[in-house]
Amino acid sequence: MNKTMKKSVLAVLSVITLLMLTACGDPETIDGKWVLVKQEFNDGTVIQGKDLSTYECYDIDGETAEFTSKNDYMGTKTLDMAVVSTGENEYQFKLTERLVFSTGTLEGKQLIFRYDEGTAYYFEKD
Repeated sequence: MNKTMKKSVLAVLSVITLLMLTACGDPETIDGKWVLVKQEFNDGTVIQGKDLSTYECYDIDGETAEFTSKNDYMGTKTLDMAVVSTGENEYQFKLTERLVFSTGTLEGKQLIFRYDEGTAYYFEKD
C-alpha cells in the first residue's frame, strides 16, 4: 500500500470514528425535570402540546421526586415521593413504602407511564 492510499484510509477511519463519537451521546438519566408532553388514550385519542388541559411534571433528584399537577379545576397539587429502580430503565414512584403512585419507563429521551387500559403519558425533560 502506498503512502497516498494509507493517508486516505486513515482519513476515512478518522471521520468514521468522529461521527460515531458524536452520534453516540450520553444515555438519558432519570434525574431532572420531566414535563408531560403527550397523552394517548385506549380509544386512540391523542392529546399533546397546547391541547393538554393539565400541566404535570416530575422533578427527580436521585431517590426522591416531586410530582406537580396544575389545572383550572383543582389548582396546583404537589406530592413528594421516593424513586425506586425496579429493573433496567424502569422506576416506581412511591408515596409510601407500599403505595406506588406510578411506574415509568425511561425510553430514549422520554419517560413513559403506561396503564393497563392502554393509556400512556409521555414526559420529556424541560
